[in-house]
Amino acid sequence: MGIKAIERVKLWAITKENIQNIYMTVPQMERVSRLVIEQHLITYEKFLLLIRYCSSEEKLTWFEETFPTLTNRIPQKYIASYLNIRPETLSRVRSKRAER
Repeated sequence: MGIKAIERVKLWAITKENIQNIYMTVPQMERVSRLVIEQHLITYEKFLLLIRYCSSEEKLTWFEETFPTLTNRIPQKYIASYLNIRPETLSRVRSKRAER
């Protein structure tokens, strides 16, 4: 899997060895990490269900509600790719909304 940033970002990374040292030094961090990972997995599962079973309009609505500041900053082709729809479909959904 590859991820390409389309804006300037800061990336933080931690090695498995370093995280194990943190867990040994601060045992409570192991629980915090587990809770964070659980929450991330729940969010990811909801995203996968959205991508698999929702309409293009529902996907776009979710994206706009979840990432309101990104909607106008990111090129349409990247939003379409993230939502697993074709750019033409995204354009059609947006046009249909504008007519309402």
